[in-house]
Amino acid sequence: MWPRVSEPLKIPCVVAFARLGREVEVAAGELLLEVLEQAGVAIASLCRGGSCGTCRVRLLAGAPVIESRHGLRQDQREDGWILTCCARTVPGQRIVLDL
Repeated sequence: MWPRVSEPLKIPCVVAFARLGREVEVAAGELLLEVLEQAGVAIASLCRGGSCGTCRVRLLAGAPVIESRHGLRQDQREDGWILTCCARTVPGQRIVLDL
């Protein structure tokens, strides 16, 4: 018989910054823009809602939850760009950004 779990298991996510050679472990469901800011990684942002495209970054690996891509052109989407204000971490994922 398995023990009862009163609270769901919390599986973290790792966000890696390829060019900086750094990575951080964060809770699932965090906005990547906030992860970057909390880690002290400089990134421009304006609208924080997915329309201006200022916070875009290239995703090298992983599969964050993408809430919006309206601030990106089709060619940018195809080239792997995401908006960090509209991308959330996922439990157990290793997300690698071109930063």
